[in-house]
Amino acid sequence: MAGQYNLRPISALAETLRATEREQASDIPSEEEDHAVEFSGSESEEDADEISEQPDEGPVGEARRASTPLQMWSLLFPDSLIEKIVRHTNEEIRRYRDSLEIDDDRDRTYSEVGIVEIKAYIGLLYFSGLQKTSHTNLEDLWNPEYGSIMYRSTMSCNRFSVISRNLRFDDKTTRAERRETDKFAPIRELWEQFISNCTKYYNPTSYCTIDEQLVSFRGRCPFKVYNGAKPDKYGIKIVMLNDSRTFYMFSAEPYVGRVTTEKGESVPSYYIRKLSQPLHGTKRNITCDNWFSSIPIFEKMLTEHSITMVGTLRKNKREIPGHFRSAGPVSSSKFAFDGRMTLMAHTPKQNKIVILLSTFHDCATINQETQKMEIIHFYNTTKGGTDSFDQMCHEYSTARKTLRWPMRIWLAMLDQGGINALILYNSNANLEAFNRKTFLKNLIKALVEPHLRARLQLPNFRRELRFNIHTILGQGERPVKRGQQKRARCGLCPRAQDRKVQMYCEMCHRTVCEDHRVIFCCDCA
Repeated sequence: MAGQYNLRPISALAETLRATEREQASDIPSEEEDHAVEFSGSESEEDADEISEQPDEGPVGEARRASTPLQMWSLLFPDSLIEKIVRHTNEEIRRYRDSLEIDDDRDRTYSEVGIVEIKAYIGLLYFSGLQKTSHTNLEDLWNPEYGSIMYRSTMSCNRFSVISRNLRFDDKTTRAERRETDKFAPIRELWEQFISNCTKYYNPTSYCTIDEQLVSFRGRCPFKVYNGAKPDKYGIKIVMLNDSRTFYMFSAEPYVGRVTTEKGESVPSYYIRKLSQPLHGTKRNITCDNWFSSIPIFEKMLTEHSITMVGTLRKNKREIPGHFRSAGPVSSSKFAFDGRMTLMAHTPKQNKIVILLSTFHDCATINQETQKMEIIHFYNTTKGGTDSFDQMCHEYSTARKTLRWPMRIWLAMLDQGGINALILYNSNANLEAFNRKTFLKNLIKALVEPHLRARLQLPNFRRELRFNIHTILGQGERPVKRGQQKRARCGLCPRAQDRKVQMYCEMCHRTVCEDHRVIFCCDCA
């Protein structure tokens, strides 16, 4: 059966369409199951040559020269970003100390933080995610009987809690003013810097995906959404562009409700245009679902930005011919062409119909490997970039329970940055590929090691913790013989006793008399 159908004109590009019906078996789901549909281009050889002319894929610039997990991670979270967190966190700690009326500067639990300690704190968050204990009580993690020595050796439980409570990402004094124009203001500056770095150090492959990630959150947030199809149900929606092959998060934008769009532009079209901006003119392809897809945005991306698109369409789009909205015989497909776009309506089962639109394909061909229609095969292969990335975020998530949505976004950034750093590392041809567990172990140790070494220099540091740190660092600890020492007063006796001795403690370097010392052999020490 064949006939002609007109798409209601949106430009001179779509005046008439040729539609043909053909039967072809394929396992594409219904429109309601749109997220579970399945690449392979049916473009002409000339189009294929154009699309293959891409810049080098993979790491760019300094990411090509980085050689360790920490170096890759630091490209996405540079010291300039960490310094902002340190500055604003210390401002909050000072306010917190004042509220508790704490004047003792020697109390390290409430002291200000530095870059080294914040990185160690981040390392513990990654370690908790690696151990899949992000939802375990802190008291259990720090328990000496069944908790890991990593936590106790890095910082006390109270110190971790104080940092978590006071971690801040912006200037509190100007937040209210910025919030009037930007709901995302409490963490906007850090988010923009992080996303800019993700875009800066990676070139995606020819095929990308735009979809949404739901960051789980049930606290108060002005732009919290509900999505019953997602495992977490409630949370903050992040619209992102991922590499369809490596799943790298190339660009992302939080969904905060009302946005400033161009004249006549829909909200989904705004996100497509904004996220794909670094790719304009590169002849790449973007695959998306029916929330984003529309004939106007597909046409605009192709004609103005040289970006092809493939996606499912909702049946209520006014440009779709009426005959395409009704189901045909099971496993039948209908096609319409206008020279630049291909419209396909497929009936996977009785009374179900799925409509796909493509500016990447120009003919109704069958993929020889899967025996499915080429458009269906292409869509199924390229649609999962964001979903796969989201699954990786959930696998070793750093997310701890919090009622502050900026803190939840920060934890999501750590998950996203950890995965991106892994992809950058494994995409570097000069480096041996790591699985994610090995990568995280190396990253965690590199983040906490400087702080552990700094703790070893503390006076009066507990012997047990000192031994644990040497264990983590893979070092043995043995007493070192000292030369002849001057006699000095015992550091533990009352001053009035004035006991002068030559013996020093090898741990804290205080002088100790016979009443305040015990003897260990070299092996036991």
